[in-house]
Amino acid sequence: MSDTMSLRAFNPGNRIEDLQKQMIDVGIDVVLLTYSRSVLYYAGTVHPSILVVTSDDTYLFVMSGLESAAEETWIEPDHVSQGTGYEDWSSISSRRLSISG
Repeated sequence: MSDTMSLRAFNPGNRIEDLQKQMIDVGIDVVLLTYSRSVLYYAGTVHPSILVVTSDDTYLFVMSGLESAAEETWIEPDHVSQGTGYEDWSSISSRRLSISG
């Protein structure tokens, strides 16, 4: 290993920041993650959730186990809320993210 090689300290928030940079680079406005392993990787919770990532923000809608998920995740507490599914996300997203759909 080279002396000039530096490793970035582990910060789970870097995962979302890296995703957001990639989104901007390719022109993606919003990413919805529902696969449990993807939600765990980016949000740090195993609870059934929808993770919404925009180029400058992140929201976690938890279907079950909100209190526990809020303790597990590194997502800002005011961006973690109870969700019931895609219909719930649709109504919340249009208000929070100003996305019409």
